[in-house]
Amino acid sequence: MKNWTFHDGQTVNRLGLGAMRLTGQPGNWGPYPDKQRAARVFRLAAEMGVNFIDTAISYGAGHSEMLIAEILHPYPKG
Repeated sequence: MKNWTFHDGQTVNRLGLGAMRLTGQPGNWGPYPDKQRAARVFRLAAEMGVNFIDTAISYGAGHSEMLIAEILHPYPKG
């Protein structure tokens, strides 16, 4: 994968993983109903080298960020 380097020197892959669908239903708001399925997707993405995950407050009022943090912890160095 090609990389992108920010002004602060942090480098991420240009190909990222969008977390928009990692929210509850209906209307994409609230906690995701299948935590184990989400864990499989995000762990596989990390194994494949994805180190950029797109999240936004509009993707479920912080639920996706909390779930991603729980799934991917402990974080690798760097």
